[in-house]
Amino acid sequence: MKRYLSTLLVCMLLVSPLCLAAVRGHKSMYAAGTLANLTKGEMGRLQTSATALVFSPDKGEAVTIPYSAITAMDYGEHAGRRVGSTVALGVTTLGVMALPMLLSKKKRHYLTVYLNNDPKVVAEERDRLAKDPKAVAKGDVAIFEINKHDYADLISVLQAKTGVAVREEESKR
Repeated sequence: MKRYLSTLLVCMLLVSPLCLAAVRGHKSMYAAGTLANLTKGEMGRLQTSATALVFSPDKGEAVTIPYSAITAMDYGEHAGRRVGSTVALGVTTLGVMALPMLLSKKKRHYLTVYLNNDPKVVAEERDRLAKDPKAVAKGDVAIFEINKHDYADLISVLQAKTGVAVREEESKR
C-alpha cells in the first residue's frame, strides 16, 4: 500500500506542472498582434512606467508602447475546462483524481491594445471611438495574456495614464 501511495504521489508531482495555466506568477505573454519586434507566444513581464506600457520579454529587448500612442483597449476573459490536464492526470492516477480536475475551470485574461504612432491619427481615432463605442479600432494591435494577479491593477493604471476607457468583451464560458 505504501508503495502504491508513493507512486501516486510521484506521478501527481510530475503531472502538476501540466495542470497549470500558460501564464504563471507575474509573467505575461504576447499572444498575437502586429508588433514586429515580438513573436507570438513570447513570455515576459508587462509593466507600466511613467510614460509607456513596457513589455520585457524573457529573451530579447523590451518593447515600449507610449501611452500617447494608444487609441483603444479591450479586456476579455476566457474560461475553459482543463480537459488535457484531466486526461494526463487520469492516466497517471488511474482515474482517481480525474473527475475533480475536470470540474475545475481555468480563466485567462487578455488585454488588447490598439496603437498608432502618428499623434494626429491617435487623436482622430480616440474621438471616433468615443462617439461610437461599438466601432472597431484601427491601426497596430498587441494582444497580451495577463496573469491573474496583475490584470486589475494594470487596467486601472492604463485607464488613468491614457485617459482611454478599457472596453470589456463578453466573457466566453
